[in-house]
Amino acid sequence: MARKTGTTYGAIAGILGLFLGLGLVALVTIHSTPTTSTATVLSVHQPVYEFFAAKSGVQCEIVTNFSVHGPVVMNEITCYTNTPPRRVSLDDVGKVTKCNGMNCLANPGMDTPVLNPGTRVNSGHHFCVVTTGGVKCGNTSSATFTMSTKEVAVAGQHPIVLNVKVPIFEFFGPTASGIECEMNVPKGGGGTAQTLCISVTPPQRAVLSEDGTFTTCNGEQCLSNAGLGTMTLAANTHVHSGPFTCIAGRTAMRCTAKHHGGFELSASGSRAIR
Repeated sequence: MARKTGTTYGAIAGILGLFLGLGLVALVTIHSTPTTSTATVLSVHQPVYEFFAAKSGVQCEIVTNFSVHGPVVMNEITCYTNTPPRRVSLDDVGKVTKCNGMNCLANPGMDTPVLNPGTRVNSGHHFCVVTTGGVKCGNTSSATFTMSTKEVAVAGQHPIVLNVKVPIFEFFGPTASGIECEMNVPKGGGGTAQTLCISVTPPQRAVLSEDGTFTTCNGEQCLSNAGLGTMTLAANTHVHSGPFTCIAGRTAMRCTAKHHGGFELSASGSRAIR
């Protein structure tokens, strides 16, 4: 974790005290790392936010990409315990990674805040809630994890469900499928909503419109490249974006438009779903 310098937030603390004294929930936007906080809700807007979960022995780091331009890095929530030495991470597409041993640990930055039980941290699509024993963290995927010095528990992965809010969402299917897709749902109803998927071997493309129109293309001219940082989905992940739903199978991708059918694409070709 990066080394940081502290900043005095006396004015903010005074405002929080006033709100809490009135029995109101405090909502604070922070643009640099505070030294302490007793707010019920923290809305942070910085690429990396670190905190200790009260005196539970759990420390966490939330990495959030707030840029809408250029390469998109994978966002991630990572939490640690020193005793026992352990790490758990959750990425944007609901993948949870666990690690045990001293090689899994990292040091927090200077002046890392200690958050009280009941504090909720929101950073982009990520959230963590501090509990008396540790934390519970999640994002726009259905997957969550809870962590304490006693255990790590994972929920919401059978299946993983992604509720997409961005206008354009690109993803790779499971590696064995060889498929990449793009779900395009313009905000405000402007433009054409569609979902397309391609495979390189064989070179083919399937496109589904909001009204259920399904078109195909075969050959090298049908292909395109995914953007940098495009994420890979686990098998049995369900992605919802506007009127579209795509279900990632191990070797095929199945996409439908609400009430209008859709398509299934695999190495053996594409077929319409009615």
